[in-house]
Amino acid sequence: MIPDHEDQEHEDYVEYLIQSGRELNDLSLEQLGYRPRPEDLGTDDRHALEAEDRQWMESVTPEQRDKSLFQAKLLAGAHCGRPRPS
Repeated sequence: MIPDHEDQEHEDYVEYLIQSGRELNDLSLEQLGYRPRPEDLGTDDRHALEAEDRQWMESVTPEQRDKSLFQAKLLAGAHCGRPRPS
């Protein structure tokens, strides 16, 4: 049998994870860590970039970009399709 204090710690942690998932709602892949290519941005967004930001975006390797997309999708999928507790 699990001691009551450990059971409460588990419940608190689960509640923390649920709340963290709720905070991910409505975030873009970029906000979740995806590093897009400048040409993937809309015209207005691309023109709004400062030279330093554009240089940084262009310096990201395809491997880093793929990894960032994978991680962002994992985060996005961590809360999608699950019923929200009331």
